[in-house]
Amino acid sequence: MESLKQCLEHRAKSDLKSRSAFETLLEFYDLIAEVAFQIALA
Repeated sequence: MESLKQCLEHRAKSDLKSRSAFETLLEFYDLIAEVAFQIALA
């Protein structure tokens, strides 16, 4: 999972145009993962 995230971050940095979009997408996935984790604990 972490390696995939690092791969996407590297890709985003190599294409500055897409960087902000990739970062937003990564933050979105992090949020989903956190919510899913909280639901799993409930």
